Amino acid sequence: MAPKYGLYGYAGTFAPYEGLTVNFAAAVQSAGGSILSPEGTRVVVDSPQALRGLEFLVNGFQQGWIPKVALTYEEESSQAAFEAGKFLFLDNWPDVYAALSVPGPQNKVYGNVGVAPLPGPDGTGSSSLGGANLAISAFSQHQQTALNFIKYMTDEANEKQMLEQGSFPPVWTQLYTDRSLWPSYPYLPVLEQAINSARPRPTITNYDQASLAISSAVYEALTHQKQPSQALAEMAGQLAEIIRDG
Repeated sequence: MAPKYGLYGYAGTFAPYEGLTVNFAAAVQSAGGSILSPEGTRVVVDSPQALRGLEFLVNGFQQGWIPKVALTYEEESSQAAFEAGKFLFLDNWPDVYAALSVPGPQNKVYGNVGVAPLPGPDGTGSSSLGGANLAISAFSQHQQTALNFIKYMTDEANEKQMLEQGSFPPVWTQLYTDRSLWPSYPYLPVLEQAINSARPRPTITNYDQASLAISSAVYEALTHQKQPSQALAEMAGQLAEIIRDG
């Protein structure tokens, strides 16, 4: 359908960096698998479900609904390509909606953008949670001040303001069903559904090292340097070493 109108199909963050880890994690969990056990102590990525998730992405490139140019995309570049009217679909973080809602000479899709759940192999998929976690160090000398700041930042009024000014997903569930917000943010019910079905990124102490191992292996599969099963087996071995050394 997209080529008929001079468009590419699907833009995600498929360059070999952390954004590819997120896309891969979403594909795996959408297929019913996982990269690590919930506690992050066991590697479970070498599974039929994970293989199906990776093959879903590999086949996307082979079939052309994910174009090869997406292998270079990070968040900003994929957003720019979509904004230029080159793609039918974009997979990115929710705050992109705010940028796409501002008219301008570079924004060819202004007024024509909607939001849908992430697709999976058999219907709706499961996306990755980004997370903007606030915590207090046990060694802090100003723990009460820090707690007061967290309460201030996460109260309903400020969460609503962050939604209105930046399209950041609020943590207060009642804001998703606030019908006064729907005319300006019609995607809120879909976003709530996506968050409820999403899962956190792999829970592991050395996340940066693990993400590098994951994205490198996935990129080799997407670029046909290795078969998906081989890429997963090598990824599993590297992750096991990271857990053991961590």
